[in-house]
Amino acid sequence: MEIIDTHMHLFGINNPNLKYIWLEDSFVDDGHLRERLEGIKNYEFNADDFVHEVRNCNVVKAVHVQAAIGTEDPVQETKYIQEQTEASGFPMVAIADAPLADSNVEKILEKHASYPCFRGVRDFGGGDPDYLENKNWKKGYSLLEKYGPVFCANIFWEDMHKGAKLASEYPNINFIVDHTGFPQERTKEYFENWKEGINKISSVENVWIKVSGLGMAEWAWTTETIRPWVEHCVESFGVDRTIWGSNWPVDKLFGMYESVIYSYKKIWENFTDSEKDKLFKYNAERLFDF
Repeated sequence: MEIIDTHMHLFGINNPNLKYIWLEDSFVDDGHLRERLEGIKNYEFNADDFVHEVRNCNVVKAVHVQAAIGTEDPVQETKYIQEQTEASGFPMVAIADAPLADSNVEKILEKHASYPCFRGVRDFGGGDPDYLENKNWKKGYSLLEKYGPVFCANIFWEDMHKGAKLASEYPNINFIVDHTGFPQERTKEYFENWKEGINKISSVENVWIKVSGLGMAEWAWTTETIRPWVEHCVESFGVDRTIWGSNWPVDKLFGMYESVIYSYKKIWENFTDSEKDKLFKYNAERLFDF
């Protein structure tokens, strides 16, 4: 079975035009996490490195999600990804950084779109906790329909209703809930709240769920500890609006690539071959226009 990894990151640490402030000690409050990040903070991770990591897993394409946070010109990261995919011969597309609330964001999107690898945007809202409802931000968001109709959202269960409202207002933009909705706790109460949020946002037809990143809040995860979260995502969104991503190399801090693949295959072992192909490949091809 061929696989498309819909959430990975290349780190151009040695590229003078790119910065990664989230890997700096001053940016991370959690001392234990800071210690973990030592494993990748000075880690040049290019397309050839990724291909080597996945060599035994039949990963045939990948989606780079913006990671060069702090870079003065976000288009430089898209340029880097285009250069990497051309140099390596490995098919990649890019979800780029763009400050959607900025009055000049259309110029940035135009430059992103000049690179064939560009597919859409991830924007954290510039620190505004209500950015999904911000009028200026939504004006920038609306431009994605023209330049790259995919938005990857860092959204927690508490804001799923905001995401659902936004997505319903712009039905021609595909809204992706990143990292399984970022579940931060593993308590029964949190799980029930998270499920309620997932059920709310999954009711909007242009919203997708990306099952990924579960190691970030549960470093000692196992197939069985992530199973309820993964199963509910598919139950709520259905096979046709669920995609898979590794969050590599960040989740490399919490396991091996082969182990991650194995766990999802185990969780989905009772699905038909056709359904598994959708979850691991065909949905991603359709969504990201590979």
